[in-house]
Amino acid sequence: MNLFSLRFLRISLAVMSLACLSDTAISQQPTGSDAIEKRFYASLAAAANKAATENTKKVGGKGGGQFFEVVPEGAILVGFDVWKGDWSGHLIIRGIRPIFQTSHGRVPGKVHGRQSGDPIRVEAKEGYAVAAIEARGGDRLDGFQVLYWKIHATDVSLDAEGSSKSEWVGGGGGRKALHPLTSNGNAVIGITGASGEDVDRLGLVYCERR
Repeated sequence: MNLFSLRFLRISLAVMSLACLSDTAISQQPTGSDAIEKRFYASLAAAANKAATENTKKVGGKGGGQFFEVVPEGAILVGFDVWKGDWSGHLIIRGIRPIFQTSHGRVPGKVHGRQSGDPIRVEAKEGYAVAAIEARGGDRLDGFQVLYWKIHATDVSLDAEGSSKSEWVGGGGGRKALHPLTSNGNAVIGITGASGEDVDRLGLVYCERR
């Protein structure tokens, strides 16, 4: 190989290396949707770690030990695992566990109350999250139904487009009034309430848009 051919080969290899590096750098840059998702979970994390959270009124009694559960890394509430049981001759919510959507997928939270047998799972479909619950309760949380709204990651909110409801879980609560607990389109980031042997009361924690 003559000197000219050797120089041409070296230049060609150098150009190919630069092209590969350029392609790698481009592939590593976040897409528009990735950037939106990153900001979305960062906003949820900021809300979970600061006082910029509001919670709806609670349904149920005054007993039990208080709980307040959010995900510090950032998450939105997408459903519940629910255990039912009998109290004074009528059906109530024995235990409840929130299900969160995180940047790494869906994960279960902590159990509040008591596990008794297999749970009933009520969960939003992909792209949707918990926006409200309709519940009945007296001394205990008798039962509830979940309303799901569409997630809008761009402004960290929920939209009624394509909304749906879960089945009713737990007891009917007799003649007790139906209490709607709503976030008014704000992203729900956790739950609050009180529990002991049963779930005494339940409310939602949401990230208020500023």
